[in-house]
Amino acid sequence: MKIKQLMIYGYGKFENKFFEFHEDTLQVIYGENEAGKSTIMSFIHSILFGFPTKQQAENRYEPKQGAAYGGYLVVEDNHQLVRIERLPGKNGGNVTIELDDGTSKGEEYLQTLMSGIDKETYRSIFSFDVHGLQQIQKINSDQIGKYLFLSSIYGADTFFSIEDKLIKQQDLLYKPSGKKPELNEGLVQLKNSHNQLMDAKRQNNEYQQLLELKEELNEELTTLTLNKKENINKHKELEKVLSILPLLNDRQWCRNQLASLQNTEDFPEEGLKQLDQLVSTLQPMEAQLYSLNRKKEEIQLEEEALVLDEDLINIVPTVQHLREQLPVFEEKQKRMIQIQQSTSKLEHEITLYKQRVLPTMNDDELLKISTTIQIKESIKKSITLDQKLKHRKQMLDEQFDRTKHDLEEAEWKLSNLKEKILPDDERVKLEEQVKTQGNLNIKQLQGEKQQLISEISNRKMQFKQDKKQRTIILSLLSFLLFTGSLFFLIEKSWIIAVVLIVVLFLALIYLKKSADYQDPFLHHLSTKLSNIEETLNEANSLQLGSSSLPEAMLLVEQDNQMRLALHHEQLLYKQYEKYYEKIVKQYEEWEEEQFQSAVTLSNLIAKLQLDHNFTSETLLEAFEIIQKLQQLILEKKQNEKEYVDLQNQVTHFNNNISEVIDRFQVEGSSEYSLYELSRRCQSEVEKKELLLKLIEKKSEAEDAIGELQEKIKYLSEQKEELISKSRCADEDDFRKLAKIHQEREELLKQNLWIEKQLASEKDTIIDHSQLKSKIDLTEELTLVAKQLDVLEQSEKETRQRYSEVVVKIQEIEQNGTYSALRHSFENEKAAIRETAAQWVVKAIANDLLNKTIERHREEKLPALIGSISYFFAKLTSNSYKKVILPVGKQSFIVERYDGLKFLAEELSQATAEQLYLSIRLALVKNINNQLHLPIMIDDSFVHFDKQRTSNILRLMEELKQDNQVIYFTCHKHISVTYPSENIIDLSAVQVI
Repeated sequence: MKIKQLMIYGYGKFENKFFEFHEDTLQVIYGENEAGKSTIMSFIHSILFGFPTKQQAENRYEPKQGAAYGGYLVVEDNHQLVRIERLPGKNGGNVTIELDDGTSKGEEYLQTLMSGIDKETYRSIFSFDVHGLQQIQKINSDQIGKYLFLSSIYGADTFFSIEDKLIKQQDLLYKPSGKKPELNEGLVQLKNSHNQLMDAKRQNNEYQQLLELKEELNEELTTLTLNKKENINKHKELEKVLSILPLLNDRQWCRNQLASLQNTEDFPEEGLKQLDQLVSTLQPMEAQLYSLNRKKEEIQLEEEALVLDEDLINIVPTVQHLREQLPVFEEKQKRMIQIQQSTSKLEHEITLYKQRVLPTMNDDELLKISTTIQIKESIKKSITLDQKLKHRKQMLDEQFDRTKHDLEEAEWKLSNLKEKILPDDERVKLEEQVKTQGNLNIKQLQGEKQQLISEISNRKMQFKQDKKQRTIILSLLSFLLFTGSLFFLIEKSWIIAVVLIVVLFLALIYLKKSADYQDPFLHHLSTKLSNIEETLNEANSLQLGSSSLPEAMLLVEQDNQMRLALHHEQLLYKQYEKYYEKIVKQYEEWEEEQFQSAVTLSNLIAKLQLDHNFTSETLLEAFEIIQKLQQLILEKKQNEKEYVDLQNQVTHFNNNISEVIDRFQVEGSSEYSLYELSRRCQSEVEKKELLLKLIEKKSEAEDAIGELQEKIKYLSEQKEELISKSRCADEDDFRKLAKIHQEREELLKQNLWIEKQLASEKDTIIDHSQLKSKIDLTEELTLVAKQLDVLEQSEKETRQRYSEVVVKIQEIEQNGTYSALRHSFENEKAAIRETAAQWVVKAIANDLLNKTIERHREEKLPALIGSISYFFAKLTSNSYKKVILPVGKQSFIVERYDGLKFLAEELSQATAEQLYLSIRLALVKNINNQLHLPIMIDDSFVHFDKQRTSNILRLMEELKQDNQVIYFTCHKHISVTYPSENIIDLSAVQVI
C-alpha cells in the first residue's frame, strides 16, 4: 500500500490543507519544531484506524477554529486508487471508502486493506519515533519469541504485562510449597473439616441406616420412572394414532367460529399494545401537568404576598457608596490636618532658604526664574572652565619661569663660548701649521678618542634627563586632559569634552615625537669618534710610530670643540626662544578664554537674578537653593490646592449624608444612620431577589406546562388516529374489537396448527389404521392408561417414603454437630473446587501461550536474527558483524568486527537505539511476506553521528524498494540531501 495524497479538513493546526506525495516511495516531510510533523503523522493514524476517543489519553487534535474535523487519504493498493475519508462519529468516526471505479465500501474493506492489523500493532512495528528505540535492552531469547508472536497483535510491552498478570494471579491462588495462597489454606482447612465429619458420622448408626434406605428407595424410584416413561411413550403413540379424528373435528369447529366472528382486517398489528403504551404514557404526564399547575398557583400566592419598597431599593447604590466612602471621608479629614502641618513646615523652610540667596523676592517671582537643566549644565561648564583656566594659568606660570631660566642660562653659555673661540686669522695660521704635519700622533688620537667617549657619555646622560623631564611634563598634562575630558563626558558637556580630547590627541603626538627626537650634537660627536677610529686604524696598518702632536694641532682641535659646543648652544637657544614665544601666545589665549568665562558667569548670575558678588564656586550652590525654593513653593501651592479640594469633598459628602438621612428620617450619628439604612436596603434587596426567583420558577413552571401540554396533545392525537384507523367510535369499541381480533388470531393459529398436524401425521395414521381398528386402539389406550395410573400410584408412594427418609436424615443433621460439620464441609469443598477451577484455567492459558510462542520463536527467530545482523552491520558501517540472542540469556549479544562481544546494555545509547532499529526493520522485512504497509519515521536518529545518520539514510533508500517510507525531520542538513520534489516543506505552509 502507498499513500498518494492527504486532504485535511481540520486536524490540529491544519485546516483545508492538501498534500500530494511524490511518485517515489521515499517521502521527506521537513519542518521546524511545532511546524505540524507529529500532527500529520497522527492524522494518517486516525484516518486509517479511527480518531482517539475522549476517554483515551492520546491527543485528539481537534481544530481550534471550529473547522470540520477529519479528512481523507488517497492510497494506491494493487495498482488501484482508494479514497479513505473519515469524519466524526461513534467508535473512532465514520469512514467512507471509494474505489477509482466509483464503488463505495465500508469499515470491513478498510480492515481487509490493512490485513486486519490494528493501530497499536502498526505503531509498534511500522511507525515509530526516538522514544520507541529505548526498550529492547531488557528482552532475552524467550521474550523475543513472545515479541515475534505478539508484535502483530499488541505493542512491544503488552505481552509481558499479560504473562506477569497470569503468573501473579496463579501465585495468589496456589503455590506447591506455599502456605499463604488461598487454595493452600483452603486445602488444609478442608482436610481438617473432613476428619471432624468422619468422627461425627461414626457416632450416628441410625443415620447410616437411613442413608442405606434412601439409596434403595432412590433405585426403586429410578426403576418406576423408567417403566412409567415407557408406558407414557406407548400412550403417546396410541394417542397420536387416534389424534386424526379430533383434529378433523377441531378444524371444522375453527372454520365455523371464524365465519361467525366479525372481520378485523383493518385492525392494526399489536393495536391494543400501542393503545396501552399511549395510555400509560399519558397518565403520568397528566398527573405531572396537574402538579405543575398546583405549583404555579402556590408561586403566584407567594409572589402576591411580597411587597417591595422601591424607594429603599433605588437608594441601595447611594447608601452602599456612602458606606464605602465613609472611611475615605475620615481619611480626608486626617489628610487636611496633615496638609496644614506640612504647609507650615514648608513656609518655614522657604523663609530660611530665601534669607540665604534672595531675601526680598516673593514666591511668584522666584517661580519665574529659569532653573532648567540647560542652565545647570551651563553653570557646571562655567565652574569647570574656570577651574581649568586657573590650573592652566598655574601651569603657564611654571613653564614661563622654567623657560626664562633656560633662556638666560643659554645666553650665558653662548657668551662664554664666544670668548673661548680663536679669532679667524689665528685659526687659519694654526690650520696651515697642522697641514704641514705629515704624520699623526697615535697617542694624541687615542686621547681624543677617550675624550670623545667621555663627552658622548656625559651628553647621553644629560639628554636622557632632559627627555625624561619633558616626558613627565607631557604625561602629566595628558593625564589632566584625559581626566577633564572624561569628567565633561560624564556631565554631557560635549563641546568642551571634544576640545579636550583634540588637545589630548595633539599632546600624545608631541609626546611620541619627543620620544623619537635625537640629539644633533650627540650625532656629531659620534661621527667624529668614528672618523678618529678610522684614522687610528689606518695609522696602525701603516705601523706609524707614536709621537705627540704639536701644540698647534691641539689648539685647533680645542677650537673645533668650542665651535661645535657653540653651534649646539645656539640651536638650544633658538629652541628656548620658540618655546618662550609659544608660552607668550598661550598667555594671550588664556586671557581671551578668561574674559569669555567671566562674561558667561556674569550672564548666568543675571539670569538667576543674583547679586554680582557671587563667584563661580558659590553659583552652583545658589542655583540648587533656588531650585529647592521653587520645589518647596510648588509643593506648598499643591498642598493649598489639595486642601481646598478636600474641603469641598468633605462638605459635599456631609451634604449627601444629611440628604439621605433626612429623606428616610433616621436618627443618630452619620455612621449609625448609614448602617441602619443599609440594613433596611439589604432586607428589601433580599425580598426583590426572592421575588425574582419566584418569577423565574413561575416561568419555568409555565414552560414545563406548555411542553407537557404539547406532548399530551401529540399523544392524544396519536391515540385518536389509532382508534380511527380501526374504524371504532371510541376506546371501548377499540378494546372490544381488539378482543375479537385476538380470538380470530388464536383460531387462525389453531387452524394452522391443525393443518400442519394433519399434513405431518397423514402417513402414520394410515399405517395404524391398517393394523387395528378404532375400538382396539381405544381399549389398548385404556389399558395403558390404567398401567400408568398404577405406576404413578407406586411412584407416589415410593416418593412419599423417600421424602420421609430424607426428612428424618435432615432432622438428624439439624439436631447434631454432624449437620453443621457436613454443611461446613460441603461449602468448603465447593469453594475449593471453584478456586481450583480458576487456577487450572490460568495455568492452562499460560501454558498454551508459552507453547505457542516457543513454536513461533523456533520457526521465525533464526531468520529474524539474520535480518537483524544484516541491518545492524549496515547501520554501524560494519563495526559490528553479528547479533546473537542465546536461549535463556537476559540480553542480546553483539559481536564487533574484531571478535569482541558486548551485551546490549553495554552499548552506548545511540548504538543501542541502532540495535533496536535493526530489530524493527527486521520485523518489517519478515511481515512483508504477508503485507506491505508504509513505514513512518519521526526524527528517530537524533543521537546518531554523521556517518551512521548517512547509513540509515542509505538504508531508507533500500527499504523503499518494498515499502513506502515517510520520513519526518526538523534537520535542514538532512532534508537538503534529497531532491526538492521528494520534500514537503511545512515552513512554507500557512497554518493557524
